[in-house]
Amino acid sequence: MLGGRSAFDSAIRLAGGKLVLAHELEDLQSAINHANRNGLHNWRDDRLPKALEITHQAGIPMLLDDAAGFPRLKISCATQN
Repeated sequence: MLGGRSAFDSAIRLAGGKLVLAHELEDLQSAINHANRNGLHNWRDDRLPKALEITHQAGIPMLLDDAAGFPRLKISCATQN
């Protein structure tokens, strides 16, 4: 059981899925087999285009977790009287 990675990990297991980890881009191709249904990663660097190419050729969609990559919004909630 893995812990501390992502809320998606728990959601995948809850839906009956099994996590297959590829820690490096070089491991991604060998981690893909006939049972894979989706790819999930948070690589936002130069590995992203190659990862998309590998998963596209395998016919599986890729989910990119980049919530931490979005800039924070500064919202002012000033009220007028």
